[in-house]
Amino acid sequence: MPLKAEQPTAAPQRRPPAPEPSGPASSKKQKREMRMPTRMDQGLADALSDLTPETYLPHLMSKGGEHLVFEFDDPKHRNIVYKINFYQTVPFLKYDLRNIHERAAAEKNLQNAMEMQKNRLTILRDYFGYHAVPAQHLMVRDIPVSKAVIRRLDPTVLDAVTDLPDTVPAWVAVQRRLQFPEGDVVSLNGYYPESPTALLDPKDEDAQEVYDEAHDFLVGRGFTRKTREDELLLAFNMYRNLEQVWDRMSGDAAFASKLKETVKQLVAFTNETGMVLDVAGRNNLVLLKKDGEWTLKLPDALLPDDRLNMRQLERAAGKLETGSKLDSLDLSYVMNCLNTVRYINALAIVAGIPDRVNVPGVKDVPASRWRGEMSRIHW
Repeated sequence: MPLKAEQPTAAPQRRPPAPEPSGPASSKKQKREMRMPTRMDQGLADALSDLTPETYLPHLMSKGGEHLVFEFDDPKHRNIVYKINFYQTVPFLKYDLRNIHERAAAEKNLQNAMEMQKNRLTILRDYFGYHAVPAQHLMVRDIPVSKAVIRRLDPTVLDAVTDLPDTVPAWVAVQRRLQFPEGDVVSLNGYYPESPTALLDPKDEDAQEVYDEAHDFLVGRGFTRKTREDELLLAFNMYRNLEQVWDRMSGDAAFASKLKETVKQLVAFTNETGMVLDVAGRNNLVLLKKDGEWTLKLPDALLPDDRLNMRQLERAAGKLETGSKLDSLDLSYVMNCLNTVRYINALAIVAGIPDRVNVPGVKDVPASRWRGEMSRIHW
């Protein structure tokens, strides 16, 4: 398969019981329905049998947070895309893939990681419903290597590897292209406030006090002012695009109702599973209006590393409490975990519900310490 690169009121203070509707406690009948084959599944099966290397040439369409996305010339399957997970694939370019043992080890590692991802997708569907999580076919497949594709994956590889292999085993996901109706889709995403491109830069001395107050409030460390306006201001200070969510909520009662339901699910899912949702990427979690009703879609809600979970954030908080520094692996986990906790809690403030994500130990570490550690990340 050759790859060709193209040129409202104050929230109550008492926490209610965990929400019931969409968690693992759903009825057996509902779970059976969510696991039944759908026409989308059959469509993917047809595409996989039709789109062979001898028939249609995939074209590089875009690069996302963790994927290269390819589309096909075939008019019958123009709504099917291939996504190559480059975080899982790039390391194998530095293997000696001409050595049969190293190639076998690479393929086994990919296969194990992919099976873990399948299990996590099943958990996600059990919480949010099959309709919310698009069907995917995950597979390990050898893909041809070209300098153009590698340049899009990771340009540093071209400096480190002088003799590129002909092919590399890759984690490939096949799914339908998602069409978002213009004006009737709201992306629930918040990019890392610590990044150099963020509006709120914690390296700016004038912004540090604002950052620290917002961070502490969002992780439950404490807050003296109690007005709804003050709470919203802190949420907006950390995630400016939440003002757009607030504006939509204020003018659309149906959207406000669906947002409340969704945020309760997000909080319960995170607290009960410890899994980390990828809230940094645009359109990874969306509310869209279809046939007059708002519905939740999670097209790319899970990060591909199964080791990334809230236990890593709890361990990092423990290290900081004892005065230790975080290593580079800790920081890679913390940046995603901490962002997920704060963003979902900020969404809860906007939605006006008391439910919160709570990771033990996180609120015991002052914002200034988290900020100092995050400033060491090489973005």
